[in-house]
Amino acid sequence: MLARHLVSKGHEVTVFTSSTDGDASWEVDLHGIRIYRFDRGGPLDVRGPIRQWLARRSLAKHPAGPSAFVRTLSFFLLPLEFISAPLIRVRSARELIRAPDVIIATGPGWSTFEVGHRLAKNWGCPYLVDYRDPWVVHFPEIALRTTTWYGSGLIGSLKRAWIARLEDRYTRLVNGATAATGPFALNASRSLPQVPVRTIMNGTDPFHQRPPIASGSALTLLHAGRLYHEQDWATVMAVIDELHAAGIGPHDLGVVLLGPTTEVPGLLAEMRKCAERTGLLRIEDRVAPSEVRDRMETTDLVLHLGFRGKKGIIPLKFLEALSGGRPILQFSNERAELESMIESTRTGVIVGSGSALRQFIVDAIALKRKGTPIPSDPDLIAIADHGWSRSMEAWRQFILEVISKEKVPNGQD
Repeated sequence: MLARHLVSKGHEVTVFTSSTDGDASWEVDLHGIRIYRFDRGGPLDVRGPIRQWLARRSLAKHPAGPSAFVRTLSFFLLPLEFISAPLIRVRSARELIRAPDVIIATGPGWSTFEVGHRLAKNWGCPYLVDYRDPWVVHFPEIALRTTTWYGSGLIGSLKRAWIARLEDRYTRLVNGATAATGPFALNASRSLPQVPVRTIMNGTDPFHQRPPIASGSALTLLHAGRLYHEQDWATVMAVIDELHAAGIGPHDLGVVLLGPTTEVPGLLAEMRKCAERTGLLRIEDRVAPSEVRDRMETTDLVLHLGFRGKKGIIPLKFLEALSGGRPILQFSNERAELESMIESTRTGVIVGSGSALRQFIVDAIALKRKGTPIPSDPDLIAIADHGWSRSMEAWRQFILEVISKEKVPNGQD
């Protein structure tokens, strides 16, 4: 989004990234952006017999994956994200483009910070880093098991100390930083107290007003994407079981999990059992982003869950739902950014207990049967405040501010 916005404002943009996996359905509009794709490093970027052995073991195909011993040694001894990171060498970069006015590295993955550091050191130009997620966690309330968990005990402590060292090494030349939410920015400021840090949220598309879905069909609730450790899916399944026991059938209700992924042990298996015994839950395969948007706009309710005890967590799927034209059903006891955004935009309802969730669904089924729309009165101005164009323009202005404060050694402007 940032690259496209910069191009639309007349800037020349070059992107260094990894080679594609050949899935054309996930391509986006890259018109006007100069793209250079690099092969992933893998063993090519590994030196020394021990490291090469670890690389081979890490890449070896085995149903259970590499052992814990190999994974731990690889974490400390192999290049950062060596399997997935593109192999971008300074010499190759210099052969492709002239020195830029600014380098921007966005993570995760965090190997982008390493590449940005090496290029900025070589070219001597301003260097900005962007945290869409936190890397080193200074405040526990922003940590998610999916993105920031490095284990417990001694090994976990050593891993956290190691990534703190890596972050310090690869941000020493940084002139400014951005982060996806206010709490993430506060966390980044703790890591980078010497530079300005700005909150640049992800955005949402223009609001789509959709007519109510006709009566005569089951009430549909759609959840798209990842299921997190910090979300209360056990209560959701219990509510589905209770509705089934009360006589609610597939002709009344359909709860759809679209493309669910999770690191929670056994969760998807429990979801499938719930689907089999009730007939009210469906688990569907992952689809292209454009289809996710279409599905969100043709469901009765978008189901979303809060993050227990967390702040600053705003998934992209939630932002897509914000402007999708369908009410959001937020199951949460929290009063963090997600809940505040729903309240300020009037885009949904928040229920904080299993009984409240069950009653809301029962009432919504009754409305659907009567052909009465589920109450919804979105604030279009408030939704527009979260639009991509506003976020990306704020990011562009911050970039220009940082550049204006730094003298570029090679004299380019």
